[in-house]
Amino acid sequence: MGMGRTIVTAMLLLAASSAWAATITDEQRIKNPDGSTAAVIVTCNSCGPNAKPGETCLTGAAEGFLNCERCGPCLMDSNFGFRAGHAYDLQFIGHLKDASGKPVNNQFVRVVEPNGWAFTTRTSQDGMFRIMVGATLDRAGNPAQNKDLGTLTIQPKSGKEGAVTFYVLPEQFKPCAPPKPKKKP
Repeated sequence: MGMGRTIVTAMLLLAASSAWAATITDEQRIKNPDGSTAAVIVTCNSCGPNAKPGETCLTGAAEGFLNCERCGPCLMDSNFGFRAGHAYDLQFIGHLKDASGKPVNNQFVRVVEPNGWAFTTRTSQDGMFRIMVGATLDRAGNPAQNKDLGTLTIQPKSGKEGAVTFYVLPEQFKPCAPPKPKKKP
């Protein structure tokens, strides 16, 4: 009986660890073949400083939070002009699912860089997306470098304004500037 529990526990731990490994993190490194960091890719989430304990934070928000700080287009403003330097094409791959675990079909997905470049695609029936970004330096190699962004659980939205958004930033990126106070009339 004890051996059976051990095997079941080991199987559950293995299943949980493999599910966790496929879950996207808020910040991921884009590595060059030599191991150096070309950039980081950041996703905002829906949970801010007022999030309740145990609240599910959906990722990919165009405007949201990162570690309870503002995240979104304001990061592009704070880091304006940065260009991720890579001598090969980058292919970003991932999957989108809804809260019930079903693949999200036909959802817009966007990768945005602070130099003004943006790349957009849609998910396939199995929730998969691929975005190819060309080399930004003299090409050193022909095969694209794949970056698996994992699986995101999202609240599906329609139109490009509801796109799941990833931000490409420098390794030591600047946070969003504090919002300007509103002028009183």
